[in-house]
Amino acid sequence: MDALELLTRHGHVDPADEPVIDAAAMAVLDAPDIDHTSRRRSGWPRRTMVGAAAAAAVALAVAGVSLATGNGTSPAPASRAAGSPPPMALHVGDSGGHTILVRLASAVLASPAPAGNATLIIRSEGSPSQAASGGAPITGADLYTDSGQYYFAATESGLPAQVNAGNDQGDGVFSREVAAAEQAATGNLASAAQALEDAADPAVTFPAGSQLADSWLWENSLDALIAGAGNPTVRAGVMRLLATLPEVKVTTVAADGKPAVQLTATFPPTSKCASSGLNPGATDPSLQQACASLTGTGSQEQLTIDATTGIPISFLGGAAGQPPAAEITYQVSRVTLSNIAAGKF
Repeated sequence: MDALELLTRHGHVDPADEPVIDAAAMAVLDAPDIDHTSRRRSGWPRRTMVGAAAAAAVALAVAGVSLATGNGTSPAPASRAAGSPPPMALHVGDSGGHTILVRLASAVLASPAPAGNATLIIRSEGSPSQAASGGAPITGADLYTDSGQYYFAATESGLPAQVNAGNDQGDGVFSREVAAAEQAATGNLASAAQALEDAADPAVTFPAGSQLADSWLWENSLDALIAGAGNPTVRAGVMRLLATLPEVKVTTVAADGKPAVQLTATFPPTSKCASSGLNPGATDPSLQQACASLTGTGSQEQLTIDATTGIPISFLGGAAGQPPAAEITYQVSRVTLSNIAAGKF
């Protein structure tokens, strides 16, 4: 049970004095980091960061409240008012690289509507060290329907059984990510970014414009781009969102002899307090010392996309400054769900 669930159940909230706030903050900072490895089979390595329960506890500590048991009905956890997202610093046009993404988004958005009603991704995952030792990559077949279902099988031939059994493994997450990306294609970038940051767990939000928020925006944008790889509106929205991130460097390259765009995101280690949006003040030396510690080891992830269509080609990820620990390649195609169910590929 996390702090937000406790608040929902017990409902009575009293102002907390400074020792209570410091104690809550220390509990968060002393908690072990949680590896947010993706629960979905999209292959994205998640960065290590403070978990959802810790983030909720930080939010309560910063707000200066403590939990008290009671029998009354509690209000729902506070959320941002609809239509009034917090200010967000946009960086579109800050560099030629980000301008490339904005222009690509416009070109992709003008593409004709795709055929079919689902996107099939044939994925190959491995690592340079694995390849060097003669190890075979791991393959996977991901099927994302336009209506939000997600089916996985180790091979393409295994998908019909998954579809016919109704084994949807999406849990609604991909639908939320894709919807946020579609909003970004033509709508307000700040509200779309907030929706995408929160898509994996809508109960947890992060300070707008913080590195933690940018990290989740990057990760969830990659999820949305894969799930919506066959949808030009989704691809355009993701390009617009990624153009807002100062942590992303954009360059033009060649992939298999064809023009491509390479996006490299670098997230260095950060203070636990900074990544949690916590300001410890100057009253508690032990809290200050805990805030001086770092969370995560720093990471660098690189996505290569087609320079004309924005369709993902490959992905590299690992610790910053080190050889890539993960390498993924993608083959993207549009399909019809009924054909997949019938084994017609």
